[in-house]
Amino acid sequence: MPGAARAGLGVALASIVWLAGCDGDNVCIAEPQPAIVVTVRDSISGLPAAMGALVRLRSGTFLGDFASSFNGLTIETYAPVGRYVVTVTKPGYTTWQRDGVIVEQTGDCFVDRVDVEARLEPAPIRSTPRAPTPVPAPAHPGWP
Repeated sequence: MPGAARAGLGVALASIVWLAGCDGDNVCIAEPQPAIVVTVRDSISGLPAAMGALVRLRSGTFLGDFASSFNGLTIETYAPVGRYVVTVTKPGYTTWQRDGVIVEQTGDCFVDRVDVEARLEPAPIRSTPRAPTPVPAPAHPGWP
């Protein structure tokens, strides 16, 4: 499944979870708020690096992929109450991960927002070893 489709599926599933979180006596009329907001920065320059990044949340059977927001700095995720492993991947950077991010319930329908900062390290540049340069044989045998 392409990344954008997975990210859309994550938001749709999280919205269903959010709606299911309201009990029968209460009706939630406000828009759902993000559970975990990940600020993504380049670890060397400190500049925003969320564009092109993917955030994956994992907690028990819940798995959600979320793509960059429009501002290029944060990625908003929608998830139910739980303890999460947050993983950020982006081409050209090493994978960043934090375990133990806890989302807690607020009131009947919402969760407390958790802010996480991911400082991505540029991936090491791998060089291909070059073959040794051959030394030409002398043009005339016996001559230096």
